[in-house]
Amino acid sequence: MQKINNLTGLRAFAALLVVVHHFADNEGVLPLGMSGLVDNWVWGVDIFFVLSGFILAYTYLPSRDTAFGWGAYRSFMVKRFARVYPLHLATFLVFVGMWLVAKRTGHEFAHSSVDYTARTAVENLLLVQAWGLDKKISWNFVSWSISAEWFAYLFVFPLCAKVLSRLSRVTCGSIALVSWLLLCGYCFLFNGGDLGLTTFGVLRIVPQFIAGYWLFRVLKTREVGEVTMCISLGALVILMCMPTTWPVLLLPLILLVIAGLAKGGVVGDALFGNRVAVFLGEISFSIYLIHPILQIACNQVVRRLHVQQTTTTALTILIVELVVVVAGGALGYYLIEVPARRMIVANLQGWRRRSVEADGTVAPATTAS
Repeated sequence: MQKINNLTGLRAFAALLVVVHHFADNEGVLPLGMSGLVDNWVWGVDIFFVLSGFILAYTYLPSRDTAFGWGAYRSFMVKRFARVYPLHLATFLVFVGMWLVAKRTGHEFAHSSVDYTARTAVENLLLVQAWGLDKKISWNFVSWSISAEWFAYLFVFPLCAKVLSRLSRVTCGSIALVSWLLLCGYCFLFNGGDLGLTTFGVLRIVPQFIAGYWLFRVLKTREVGEVTMCISLGALVILMCMPTTWPVLLLPLILLVIAGLAKGGVVGDALFGNRVAVFLGEISFSIYLIHPILQIACNQVVRRLHVQQTTTTALTILIVELVVVVAGGALGYYLIEVPARRMIVANLQGWRRRSVEADGTVAPATTAS
């Protein structure tokens, strides 16, 4: 399978969907009249979940014969920790600082749907805030999805590597389908039909992660042509417009999008594999985690400027805010995400080298990711 720059570009697209979804409620942006459409764009998180299952399998399980023992699992978890935790911790501490400053200066920082307590702070530090422990999201509210990802790293990926890898593609696909239908049924019965689970995000990621892994298995042996690429882009358009009352269609549409983009094609390469899209995809994690901080800051600035709310000014404000978010994401990527990841992975490799020297054995080669 070729290098999947298109899927890196898709990460950027998914992150920006979520950013616009949140920023559309900011001061001065509401006159755009976009609320009905961008309410659906919260599905960008689900694109991330399916991509995680696909890309991690692509990176760590290139064949069914790939060994995934305790050593490989430990290395995998250290690399995943290095990938997500430093920036998560940094943004969490910024939120704590903002909350303390607001409390000391008498400003209102609380939000009815966000919980700022010592207990939820500990849960955020442990990355368990989306494991069904609370009824509200907390602190850096988008980090619930990082908590769900952490659960998938700990439990779902090993399941794919050690159990599902031994099953046929049909059986694996059936498991993904049944788990997805069970999730939709749960949401219909207990969550008002809303698939947007956040505080219990682990339920949301499991079928999507498994489906991403299954799609990787399928695409290893199937060729995808330009027609499938066109279908994939059509699925993406439908996904952007799909109302939240049709959640059962979400996963099939995301799988179609990834299937077309993963194999490449003239149209897909032009839209998602270009340099700008790939760069934005590389910094998409920082964009995603940092944008709530910038959302609060931008909202305060616009509110104090008393900008007249018109369609033109709303569009201008939104564009400026997106530029600020991209700039903030780039800073977070280069100043926190990349240096911290390299330091942690280098320490892991140094520790393994010292252990090998002490044992007098030869260490297997490792690849940082």
